[in-house]
Amino acid sequence: MPNGGSDCCGTCPFNKVSPSGEQYHFCEIRDFKIEIPYWTYCNNHPRRNPLLLRTPRGPIWAPAYVDLDSKPFSEDLKIPPEILPPAGDAMYVRIPYYQNTRPDTDEAGVCVICGEQCERTISLEPLGEDKKFFCSTAHYFEWWLASPEAIPYRNKSSLGAGSINEKLGEISKKLSDAGIALRTTGDREQVMGRLAELDNLLLELGYGSVDLMHAMIYLENPELSGELSPHLLRLQVYLSRAGGLLQQEPLDAEAILASLSDIQNTIQRFLSGNP
Repeated sequence: MPNGGSDCCGTCPFNKVSPSGEQYHFCEIRDFKIEIPYWTYCNNHPRRNPLLLRTPRGPIWAPAYVDLDSKPFSEDLKIPPEILPPAGDAMYVRIPYYQNTRPDTDEAGVCVICGEQCERTISLEPLGEDKKFFCSTAHYFEWWLASPEAIPYRNKSSLGAGSINEKLGEISKKLSDAGIALRTTGDREQVMGRLAELDNLLLELGYGSVDLMHAMIYLENPELSGELSPHLLRLQVYLSRAGGLLQQEPLDAEAILASLSDIQNTIQRFLSGNP
């Protein structure tokens, strides 16, 4: 495989080395031992976590060769936007762990979904269970989404345009109140709480898998962004800027308020349909 990319656990500040005699990498957010840090990923990496939040943002990902991604997904298979896999490079795609067990590219096996005998597979061997083989990422996802691991995502209803607009309007109003509290009392926690609500909404809409560096590239080159909304991409970038300012000491309230204004103006442009 090629280089694992700069958005892996090996470059993440939440990856710590165990202080015990057995030296190993572990994620301090998920309390999870990282087997292969430069080939393991999640949306808590700063490249996809604009506010550097310490709550899990979707599953952990492992790579699989892109030739295992050749089968189409079933028309009935709906992948919730918040667990859409982040893009790898031209040689691999990313698939989710199952109960802290890493899926791997493997040799020959029989797919548990379609029964096809394959020379190359994705395999998974959960603790206390038989080893399973999958012919493709499509059939791995089909199995994964039907498993208990997917319950937190599977039971969520998708947001319609009206609900999205309503939530964005509510968040904008809360940001106004938080800005007043910041100016009068220096309350940065209220600002962070409102920004976290916006971050969670964008995560639900599938923007949590968008690399922040890619978001800036897409904004400069709209033809690369596909169906992604430029306004929501811009919100990701502004969230990152505001999150960085909120981490600084001493607190620069005016700079934070300017960032909040940028966020609110972008929300209003999205709600009004302006480009």
